[in-house]
Amino acid sequence: MESGPFDSLTARVATQLTRRRTLGLLSLVGAASLGLADDSDARKKGKKKKPKKPKKCKGQTKRCGQTCIPKTDCCDNDDCGAGEVCCNGSCQADMAFTSTVTWGSFGSGDGQFSEADDIAIGPDGTVYVADTLNDRIQAFSPTGDFLFTWGIEGSGDGEFRNPDSLDVAADGTLYVGDPGNSRVQMFTPEGVFIDDFGAYGSGPGQFINGPGGVAVFGDVYTLDVNRDKVVIFNDLGAFVDEWGTSGTGPDQFDIPVDIGIAPDGNLYIVDVEQHRIQVFTYTGDFIRTWGSLGSSPGQFDNPTAVAVDSAGQVYVADYNNHRIQVFTLTGEFVTSFGTQGSGPGQLWGAAGVALAEDGTVYVVDSQNNRIQAFAPTTCGASARGQQASGRNGDRQGRGGGKQRRRG
Repeated sequence: MESGPFDSLTARVATQLTRRRTLGLLSLVGAASLGLADDSDARKKGKKKKPKKPKKCKGQTKRCGQTCIPKTDCCDNDDCGAGEVCCNGSCQADMAFTSTVTWGSFGSGDGQFSEADDIAIGPDGTVYVADTLNDRIQAFSPTGDFLFTWGIEGSGDGEFRNPDSLDVAADGTLYVGDPGNSRVQMFTPEGVFIDDFGAYGSGPGQFINGPGGVAVFGDVYTLDVNRDKVVIFNDLGAFVDEWGTSGTGPDQFDIPVDIGIAPDGNLYIVDVEQHRIQVFTYTGDFIRTWGSLGSSPGQFDNPTAVAVDSAGQVYVADYNNHRIQVFTLTGEFVTSFGTQGSGPGQLWGAAGVALAEDGTVYVVDSQNNRIQAFAPTTCGASARGQQASGRNGDRQGRGGGKQRRRG
């Protein structure tokens, strides 16, 4: 039968459908192929390359990160002992200090000393030194430039007999222990006399041998060295209280010579004959004690001064060991600096210690008749806060001052 127009149309439709089905199958095959290729690429990208082995360090070297360093150097703090940090390849004390400024010599001229005993820092950074055997107070800039001085031997206003302790209040008022006259004298920051308080005797507010250390924390805390007592006055000099007993027990005194006050108000007292530090609340409740005779870390040989900074570090002048020892508030040893001698960084009789707000530690280097300033090293401790501190008095000496056992 001969095909008509309808049959021709049907044939064309069938052909178009066949073409479409063929193209669809090809598209599916292509997509599948592309998917396989993508998966293959992803697997290649996700595959980690094996790291190259670092070159071996030769000779007397060891690896530190990507470099080789001498085997004797430290790489990090793990290479150092307890209380040390790795600083520029060497293990150093976690809290290390370097001598930065030194001034003074023996004599009675400006900037000279005769067995200076104590030191304090004013709010403006002025450094005040109790020049004990010259019966005067000297004032210096933080770098040791002489500013002014006042005092002569005597018992009048502004006169001294063996001044050996001092501290500065927050308003700049200076309190000076004048043991030869059994009193504390008050001065303006410029050295102008304000008032005095205390007298010889064994009654309230009196001293048999003192005042010893002087520390200001609102009230004025002092020591009667012979009676083994803490004697407290208000900032105007009125008697407030006294406490303490004689003995060698953990809450007794055997010649207390200095007081440092922590930010929480606790008192850190140098008990010199027992070679220890004792800690009390400001009302006299015993907290703890540490120290014994010796030269190992945490031991003392005639400690004479203590200062406490706002960061909670306790600095003790260890006189016959010619060093400053640093502790936590609970008495754990942190570090020490100073060795016997007359060179930079060496001490001969560390008598007094004071802390500046920038962390500088000022030390009275008594037998070298000089002041040394120590600063925290770059890898050591950060800047420390200012202290409240005082200093000493002992049972004998000219006019009621100290008698030290020198090594």
